[in-house]
Parts: sequence; structure tokens; C-alpha cells
Amino acid sequence: MIDRIFIIGDSFCDGIIHPKGSLSYKGMHWVNYVDYHYEDSEIILDALGSRDFQSMIDYWIKLFPLLTANDRVIIGLPDSQRQRIPIDDETNYRKIEWSGGVVKNMFLTRQWWTAFKDFKTTVASKYHDKNGKFYTEDFMDSVLLFLETMNVSKTTSQNYKEVVESLYKVAPCKTYLFSWHDHKKYDTPNADCVEDRNTLTEKLGMWTTLHTLYEKTNGKEGNKNDHHWDYDTHHAFGNHVIEKIK
Repeated sequence: MIDRIFIIGDSFCDGIIHPKGSLSYKGMHWVNYVDYHYEDSEIILDALGSRDFQSMIDYWIKLFPLLTANDRVIIGLPDSQRQRIPIDDETNYRKIEWSGGVVKNMFLTRQWWTAFKDFKTTVASKYHDKNGKFYTEDFMDSVLLFLETMNVSKTTSQNYKEVVESLYKVAPCKTYLFSWHDHKKYDTPNADCVEDRNTLTEKLGMWTTLHTLYEKTNGKEGNKNDHHWDYDTHHAFGNHVIEKIK
């Protein structure tokens, strides 16, 4: 029996745990398929939109002393571009309680603060020049853009590949790793243990999004320019994950 299933990721993992059996096919996220199938397991959903690669790796490492062979870990990795920024005050951490403790998300990314106007909660909003004038969000954007440019280098990707492969080999429980990033298309190193977009498209036989659904239905369903999965891919991927973590 699987005791606990830890799901770590960004918006591709950010489903909502609903009462079992309450959702229609079109309302199902892949997380719900996993939750419904493993109905006696505790699901710890630690997903945050626009989350960075390093924060996911950090939380995975923090779990190592707590994990047993009866647990499972699922991680949905992004590309390596996003640069994390510390949240200034613990009261603004995003906290998730579970039976063994509390998950503390202590970082945001530039993509997140742009979408949700959270710049003011970050350490970046507290810095000022020698005259005491606080740096603006636009100025910090330019600093982060430089760091993000460094983050997408092949050297950074190669380092993450090696780190992920090493951690995977010593993980205390069965772990499934995937990514929405297409390493083949962008010619970036990918860990052998991570199923990226290219691999998943082949295995699932599809990669349909809310944007493709919008075009297919002439705007009646889906969302324009939204490249998250539609309900058909959630269904296919949910069943794929269920098999992967058995």
C-alpha cells in the first residue's frame, strides 16, 4: 500500500483536490485521477504557479529523511529559466499542512509577482541605493532578466541534469519525474530519469492544450494562448502517472 504521495511542481501540477467522484470528465485534472485511484493514500500537493526549478529540488531533498519505501514522489519540473526571489516575511510564506509537518514555500519568481502583484512581499522590494531610494520593480526586472539568461545556458542545464540524476539514484522511495519543457527542441541536456514534453507526447500519443481546445471548438471551450493541458491530456497523463508509481 502507498502511504503518502508527494506532488511537487508548478502550474502543471496545480490541481485542486476535490471530494472524490464530484468532478465531470472535463473538470478533471491529472492530480484528481491520481487522488481518486489511490483513495487510501494521503496526497500532499505542493504546487505553485511559475515555480522555479531549484525550489522544487530543494523541497525534494528536504523530504529525504521523512520518506519511506511506502511513499511516492511526483515532480513536474519546468525549464531552468526562472529565478527565485526570497519572500521577506514568514507570514507571507505559502504553507501547506500535512500529517508529518508543514511545507513552507519561501520563494517567488518574477513571473509570479507579475501575475499576482506580489513584488511587495519579496526581499527585492526592500533594497535601495546609497541615497536611500528604493529600487523599482522595473529595475529588479532587469536584474532578474540577466540572471534568467544565465539560467538557460547549457552549463546550467547540464548541472541540473547531473544533480537530478544523482538524487534520483539515492531517493528513498519510487519517484516519477516529468517536465513540460521540450529538451530536444531547445537542445538542452535532460536527465535520463525525466520524461520531458517530447517523450511524453510519444508515450501519451498526444499533447493537447487549452489553446488547441480553444481553436478546435472555435472559442467555445479552452483559453486562447493558454498552453496548459486540456482535459484529454489530463486524462491520458493521469493514467500514465498511476502506472508509473505503482
